[in-house]
Amino acid sequence: RPPVRPAAAIQPKVGFEYEIGYIKTEKRVRRDPERWAAHSRGEMIKPKAGYDVTADSGPNGTSQIEFIIKEVDENNRAECARAVLAARNVLADVQDLAQPQNEGEWVNGDQTRIRTSRSHRFMVEFPYRRLTGQLQATAGLSIARLPEVVSGRAADQPSFRRNPSQPVFANYSARNHQPVWHAARAEVRRFPLLDDHQQEVLASVVTLVAQVPLALRNETLGGQGMFTAKTDFSKILAEAFAHIGRPIRPESFEAVVVNTINAVIRQGLFPLNTMQPTDGVFPAGYRAAGVPLGGVSLRQWLRRMVPNRAGQQGQDLMTPQNFPGTRRQREQMRAFGRMGNQVDPGSRPIIEFRNLTAVYHPEDLPQAVEGVLEYVRQANAPPAPARAGWRQHLGTAALFGGLLVLHHLSRAAAVEGNPA
Repeated sequence: RPPVRPAAAIQPKVGFEYEIGYIKTEKRVRRDPERWAAHSRGEMIKPKAGYDVTADSGPNGTSQIEFIIKEVDENNRAECARAVLAARNVLADVQDLAQPQNEGEWVNGDQTRIRTSRSHRFMVEFPYRRLTGQLQATAGLSIARLPEVVSGRAADQPSFRRNPSQPVFANYSARNHQPVWHAARAEVRRFPLLDDHQQEVLASVVTLVAQVPLALRNETLGGQGMFTAKTDFSKILAEAFAHIGRPIRPESFEAVVVNTINAVIRQGLFPLNTMQPTDGVFPAGYRAAGVPLGGVSLRQWLRRMVPNRAGQQGQDLMTPQNFPGTRRQREQMRAFGRMGNQVDPGSRPIIEFRNLTAVYHPEDLPQAVEGVLEYVRQANAPPAPARAGWRQHLGTAALFGGLLVLHHLSRAAAVEGNPA
């Protein structure tokens, strides 16, 4: 995302990443042009109109191609059309790279539709018909509507069911059960002073928070809709508690999250691996890119992120800015809260959908992008007021008619000198 701008200038944005693990990338080594090496994660290969061609880390020290479709306002039809056009151009780039004569061969970038320099090259490992990719989307989500998204109700609303891209959100459907959400929803009933909507908002945030240690332990259940918070959790909690209108004590929030985590673990494969507040957010021995991570307990993380009773924002320790470790360790925290306090207009936290339906052929990409934009637009919109049925209209007409008759009788009585 671009640097934070003044609030009045910020527009709602939805962005996309599309990764294809079967298209490898390499670059020339500057000091030895005869040698090639993998790209760094996130390294720019070629900026294009509406999207960028970049690299992502692959297995065993390799790198693979990734397309970043630039962010658009989901409420701006022209911008949405630009994102869909970018997706079509990504498809054309992939089709060009995956020509039959290129399979299993390195092709220099200047010989491709991407038109990058000879210092980059690509290799397609499988025939075009067998290529698959992973789509991820990042969007600002309304706090008030967050329960609809996290519970899966937004993916099941009748207006979205008609969208041909509806299967993209299969993992986010209420019909997919969403066990973390239901565990959180049960736990927040311990706050009887909150009404149903307030409890659901709190359960939504608990779901997002609980998914972090669960995912790090591979304990989330198969098709659970997964989210990654790009706005840090202390900001999300501050906005959620402001919306709820009541403070919640740090120890109470800790209990709800830990109980939610353990309720899900007990449904999984390792019910003896329940967690204590003193356990680390990262499991013992956890490494990312060879860097050991640890040092923050659940208790430290959860209690520190809660706003105080005056509403002052807490601190999210699981972010690149605040993680209490070395520079190399903080670099590995980029998946968590890397956008700090940045939100979309309307104080909408920025959330990444991590497991949209897992496998896409490149030809499905334009339709998937269009479908995600429509989903976010509908998910953030408040529900339309219920239309009055014919019985209600008939009843209103009868009441109006009766009042009109009474009015005429009253006038007649007054004219004749009789009491109305």
